Amino acid sequence: MATSSNTAPQTSAQVTFQAWREKWTSLSARERLLVRSAALCCGLALLWWVGIAPARQTLAQAQQNQAQTEAQRQAMLNARAQALALQGRPAIDRQASLSALQASVKNQLGAKAELQIQNDHATLILPSTAPEVLLGWLEQARLNAHALPIETKLQRNAAGQWEGRLLMSLPTL
Repeated sequence: MATSSNTAPQTSAQVTFQAWREKWTSLSARERLLVRSAALCCGLALLWWVGIAPARQTLAQAQQNQAQTEAQRQAMLNARAQALALQGRPAIDRQASLSALQASVKNQLGAKAELQIQNDHATLILPSTAPEVLLGWLEQARLNAHALPIETKLQRNAAGQWEGRLLMSLPTL
């Protein structure tokens, strides 16, 4: 003889939920209030750690990133303006470039610096040279002689000055 039953077997989740429900109903009203308050505090803490704190941190970083990006933008605009100014300058011939380069070496770097010319390149051999002096010379070489550094092999000595070689390209006109 078979009996039919309308109840399906309970799953473990249903059994667990039923056990919790029985435990909940056995608690007093004050205990239920305390459990609800603790659950609310845990929920608010979770909301803070997952939802609000990361957003606040991102906002703080965004302000720093914006300032950094603006500084980069200004540097790029300055470089663009400098490139446009250099493009607008008239070209000079090779002889004028060599004369300007030799004069700048003599005037700014002194007699110890040696300039060797080879085809459309110039090699500058530097003795102990202060960084500010080298920077000034590079600017003058670029502006007056249209010479650009291609390769550098420089080292700082114990006094904080530069020594080594610079290979510069010369105009081919």
